[in-house]
Amino acid sequence: MPTSISLLLALGLLLVGAATGQNLSQEPSAPQAKAPEPMVRGATARPGRDQEFQTMADMAIAVPPEFGADVLIRLAESTKAPDRTTKIDLLRKAFYLAPAAEQPVKRGTLVFSPDTRAGFLALAFRMLNLDTLSLQSRVVGDMLHLDTVKARAMLEEIKLPALSPVGCAEPLTYDVALFYRTVGQVAREGFAAKDKSEGRKIALLAPYVGSLQSHAQVRPAAQLLLSADLSPADLGQLANMFAIALSHLRGDERSFASMNMDSDEYTAPGAIASLITALNAKRIPNVALISALRQYLVSNFSGEVCGEAANTPGSLPEVVKYFNREFQLALQSAQIAPITEEELRGVHVGEKLTDVSFWQSPEAKKILHDEQRLKFGGGETQLTIQERTTPAWSSQLTDFLAELAAWKSDRESVADFFDEKSSAYPNLINLVPNGAERSRAIDAFVEFLEQNSAQAESRIEWMVMADHVLSGARAADDRQEVILAFVNSRDSTLSLYGRLERWQPRDASPPSKPSTGNN
Repeated sequence: MPTSISLLLALGLLLVGAATGQNLSQEPSAPQAKAPEPMVRGATARPGRDQEFQTMADMAIAVPPEFGADVLIRLAESTKAPDRTTKIDLLRKAFYLAPAAEQPVKRGTLVFSPDTRAGFLALAFRMLNLDTLSLQSRVVGDMLHLDTVKARAMLEEIKLPALSPVGCAEPLTYDVALFYRTVGQVAREGFAAKDKSEGRKIALLAPYVGSLQSHAQVRPAAQLLLSADLSPADLGQLANMFAIALSHLRGDERSFASMNMDSDEYTAPGAIASLITALNAKRIPNVALISALRQYLVSNFSGEVCGEAANTPGSLPEVVKYFNREFQLALQSAQIAPITEEELRGVHVGEKLTDVSFWQSPEAKKILHDEQRLKFGGGETQLTIQERTTPAWSSQLTDFLAELAAWKSDRESVADFFDEKSSAYPNLINLVPNGAERSRAIDAFVEFLEQNSAQAESRIEWMVMADHVLSGARAADDRQEVILAFVNSRDSTLSLYGRLERWQPRDASPPSKPSTGNN
C-alpha cells in the first residue's frame, strides 16, 4: 500500500482589505506575462513604513479572498508590523474578506489518509485554516490582544454556518474546534468584572452550548465550558443548557461516527467526563448532564449508525462500554441504569466510510513507481546523497521530470490528477540534492501550479502543497531558492506568498511522517 506524501506536517507550522471597487471573489488568474515587480495598488506607502510590507498589504486585495485574508492576518501577526493601529486595520480588513472564501467551514474525515480524494481535501483544511469560520476565528484571537471591545464585537458578528446533517455515505464532517477555542479565549480574556456581573459573558456563551446542530460541536462545546473560566453558578446554568441540547441531538450519522468511534477522552463522552469532573469539583449537580449523555448515546445508537461505528451482535459499542465504565459510580449514585444491549437493538447499520484512492490509473501507478525508484533505486533503503549525485541517477531524474511534466489527466478525474501530481512534486524536490537539478524541479512545480490555478477542484487543494514546500517542510536546506521561485512566479497569489515568506520566514520544523504514495 503506497505510503503517503510526507504530510501530516508538523502541526506547529504556523499556518486585506476590502478596497473600494475590488472583486473579492476573484479566481486565481491563468499565467500571464510577469512584470519585473508587482505594481502597488492604492496609496503610496506612509512615511517610515516598510515598502515591502505596504506592497504585500496592497497585493492582498487582488488575490482570492481566503488568500488575501490569510496574508493580512500574517502581516498583522508579524513582529515587523509597524504599529498597533496598522495591525487593527489589517485584521479588520481580513475579517471582512473572509466571508467571500470558497469554503465556509473546516471539514475533516474519520480515517485520515492524504492518498484519497477526501483525505487530501481534509489535509488542506487541516493545514491551512482558510475557510471563512477559521479565518474569522483567527482574526478575533489576534484582535483580542489589541482591542478586547473590537474582538468581542467581531465575535458577535460571526455567523456559524449551517452544519447540515452528514449521512454515512459522505466521508467528511465538520471541524469547528478552532472557533470554539476562540470563543473560550474571548470568554477568559475579553470581559471586565462589570461585564461578568451583568451577565454578558454567559450571554455570549449560551448560543454555542445551548444550540447544537451537529455532533461535531459536542466535544468542542464541552471543552468550551471547561476553558471559559466560569463561576460555579454560570457553569451550572450553561451545563444544564448543554445537557438539554445534547439530549435532543439526533441524526447526522457521519458526524456521530466520527465523534464516537473509540473509547477514550477524544470522544464526546470523554470530553463530557472531564466536564462532569469539573462540576463535581465545584459541587455542581451533574445528574442532568449524565442523563442527557445516556439519552444521547441510546438515541443515536438506536437509529442509523455508520458501519464502522456499529457494534457487533452480542456486544456494546466501545464508546457505550466507556460510558458504563467511566460513569459507573455516578450512575449508581443517581440511580440511573447503565446502557444495555437490549436498548440498542433497533439499530440500522448504514454504510462504512468509503473514499477514492489515488494512484489507480496505469499512468499514475507508473509515476509512483518511477519516483520510488529514484528514492530507493529498486531496494528498500533510501539512496544516500552520494548515490543521488551520480550521472546515472541524474539521467534518471531528467527522464522522470519529462515524464511528470508530460503526464495528463486522461484516465482519472481532473481533481484526482491535480492532487496526485501536486503531491509528486514536493517529494521530488525533497529528494533531489541541492543544486541546479533541484532548481529545475522547483521551477517545474511552480509552473504546474501556475498552469492549474483556475482548474483546481478547490483553491485550498491548489495551495496546500505549495504551502508545504514554501514553509520549509521540503528542501529546508535550500529555502531561498524555493522562496525566489515563488516570488518570481507569474501567478499573483504564489508571488505574494513568496514575498511574505521572504519578508518574514516561518520557522521550519522537520516534517512529521505523513504519507502519500511516495513519501
